[in-house]
Amino acid sequence: MGYFVAVHTGAGAISTSTRLELSALCSSVASHVSTLLSRPSTTATEAAIAGTVLLEDSPLTNAGVGSSISREGLVRTEACVAASDTGFHCVGDLEGVRNPVMVVREMIREREEGVRNGNSYIPPRIMVGDHTIERYGAVVGDLRTRRSKRMYRKAERFFEGVGDLDSTRKRVKKEIPHNEDTRVQLCELESNGVHCEMESKDNGVFSEMESNGVQDTVGVICVDQKGGISCAMSSGGSIYKYTGRLGQCCSYGGGSFVSPTLGVVTTGNGEEIINSVLACRLAQQDALPSEILRSRDQTMSGFLMVECHQQKKKDKKFDKGVFSSVTLSADHTLSHMVVGYQASGMGGPVTRVLDSTAPSLIESISL
Repeated sequence: MGYFVAVHTGAGAISTSTRLELSALCSSVASHVSTLLSRPSTTATEAAIAGTVLLEDSPLTNAGVGSSISREGLVRTEACVAASDTGFHCVGDLEGVRNPVMVVREMIREREEGVRNGNSYIPPRIMVGDHTIERYGAVVGDLRTRRSKRMYRKAERFFEGVGDLDSTRKRVKKEIPHNEDTRVQLCELESNGVHCEMESKDNGVFSEMESNGVQDTVGVICVDQKGGISCAMSSGGSIYKYTGRLGQCCSYGGGSFVSPTLGVVTTGNGEEIINSVLACRLAQQDALPSEILRSRDQTMSGFLMVECHQQKKKDKKFDKGVFSSVTLSADHTLSHMVVGYQASGMGGPVTRVLDSTAPSLIESISL
């Protein structure tokens, strides 16, 4: 029986060195999850959660450790799992929770145990805030890193107003030396919802950039040997966000979507993604994914999608739940997006860095 895993670390502006680190992270996660899926007993949900935990534990991503810091100087995380068998579950606005996807796992277990025991109580599918942490015993800690603190200070100076916009531009230009790291630091602000400027390496001219609040939400899609499909997402949200704000992890059909043959996860501007119901529109395939992604109401986002295909037997019938191949699709409208994947029969994981000149990926992969 075949299996498959695809993973992405979010979309945004990243330096060359960070691209290499994110590629290595995607490769490591895909390899680890592939090993889990090679065991017939592992479900797609178990594998997707395990992969997401690795992404949350990495300070390179905007999920778990190193997540964006809110206006109050706190880290508030969210996560979701959308599975073809157990449906959609999510948590949000969890202060200091390193692995919110593990809280989602406990919610799923609670539901499954209730079904087995014939419990008439209907367990929740969406939980937010401090009571969620208490109910499921989530581990809480300080998730801030040097990088996230630096970005928070930059955002605070901008949003709380030290002079007008022109003086802010001059200050940002003066404070940071002009090199590739400069370009990346300025773009980091842009990618997290701050109106900033970016230096063009070609002509050295600063051009004004307007961002609408990109969040580098991470995602994992798994297909297990029994044909189960599961999508997991995790995020720290946009930088300098308001307490109580929820992103696309908590919006089924916006941030994620799953069917018996397809899984979609998204990344980018949560407000745009939620309002346009992006994941559902991509799954419906009423138009080309690239056209949907570049429509007027969708300007700063990305997605990862896995479509599963069955092979007809000699009697022209399908084996229920058994897939022979998948089509992997990814696209974005930001600077970079790093993707990794591995299928049964492959010698190892494959990673791709999708930049703004070649933002799309479509691969047909046999299982």
